Amino acid sequence: MELLSRRGLKIYRPFGTRYDEEYILKKISSGRVSVATWGWMSADGLGVLWRIVGHLNAEQYIHMLENMMPSVRQSFPDGRILFQHDRFPIHTSRAVREWFERHQDEIALIYWPGKGFDISPIEPVWARRQKHLLERRQFFSNPDQLYQAVEEEWERLALDVNFARNLVNSIPRRMQAIIDKRGGITKY
Repeated sequence: MELLSRRGLKIYRPFGTRYDEEYILKKISSGRVSVATWGWMSADGLGVLWRIVGHLNAEQYIHMLENMMPSVRQSFPDGRILFQHDRFPIHTSRAVREWFERHQDEIALIYWPGKGFDISPIEPVWARRQKHLLERRQFFSNPDQLYQAVEEEWERLALDVNFARNLVNSIPRRMQAIIDKRGGITKY
């Protein structure tokens, strides 16, 4: 008899039977699908949602930024746009920094710390969207089905005109809570 031990699982099998069906532990796939998205918001509501295909890179992020501008300008036709993104490495890549430099007359970046609390007002949007998706108790057999549901939930959240405004208006309160806790954990 041969004893194998992997990840706490002990397997006994006769010598020379390594590839016999009865001694093979088959991996069962969860069937889980995922889809990555990016979207923008302001105090006036949720903007456009994009599906990220593959792994997000600087080139794809710049493409989204360029295609975001017409929808932002529909909401804010005049003046310089204040834009906040976190310090995710792609957001701070040289190509992205150069893109923002070329558009500095049109877009002003709001400094965001590299580490620390994520009090970005869009984080609760992602959380609420996820909550609504889970409440559906729906199985998605492929990423396209899931993305369609994600879009539907984004649109559903966009209908609540006070949702985004309340999130943006909560930032001073969130920051004060962090100050009061001296950088400790808050309810946010």
